[in-house]
Amino acid sequence: MKPLTAIYLGALLSLCVFAGIIQMTDTADYRIMHIDPASGLPIYTANNSFIAATPCFENTVQINNIGFHGPFVPLEKGKDVFRILIIGSSYIEARQVPVIEMYSTLLQNELNANPHRAYMYEVIPMGVNTNTLFTTALYYVEYGSALK
Repeated sequence: MKPLTAIYLGALLSLCVFAGIIQMTDTADYRIMHIDPASGLPIYTANNSFIAATPCFENTVQINNIGFHGPFVPLEKGKDVFRILIIGSSYIEARQVPVIEMYSTLLQNELNANPHRAYMYEVIPMGVNTNTLFTTALYYVEYGSALK
């Protein structure tokens, strides 16, 4: 019984030491998202950035003034501005690409390149990883509808 207890205590002590070392050496900032107290929805900390890295990509994710990965969004819509909101999950969030390469930015640039356009276009991505159809609707109600 004593050898089994010694093995158990040794494994437990090793796990505690390992967890402590990981905690002290981990440089990741886990406060990049928070729960919005008004809506209860997870959202990024506005006007922030962080590095997203996996074995497949590394990117500095730029969080805009409304809390989503994307370019700055003026809160007041201009008179001759037509806004397109793209709301969804990880595909819309596009954490793996810089803002300038996001398809929403490319679409906005393409629409505004037309010299005969009737409006200036603003394409606003509002993506959060793991969104469902229901939470996407909630994001529109809480954040998108105010952008008109």
